[in-house]
Amino acid sequence: MIARGTFASVYMCTIEKTQKIVAVKRLKQDKKFKSRELQIHKELFHQNIIKIQHAFFSNETALPDDAMLNIVMDLIPSNVFKVITYFKRLKNRVM
Repeated sequence: MIARGTFASVYMCTIEKTQKIVAVKRLKQDKKFKSRELQIHKELFHQNIIKIQHAFFSNETALPDDAMLNIVMDLIPSNVFKVITYFKRLKNRVM
């Protein structure tokens, strides 16, 4: 695991066929709430937004309520918080 948040965890994985290293964001799907993350991500096209390569659902147990959404995307070796902190130290603005 490379990161953990309130709603998801991010893992570094290797695609066996290509040996490409990717990030897999895993979100627990709650039947009470509709997760719009996948839908929103698919509709966003911007140079600063990581594109989704693949998405799939999996179950950790036999219980249908334990469904997980797995979003496969390119691995970026940093995050927004680290970038902002870096530029604050340099006293430059992030554009």
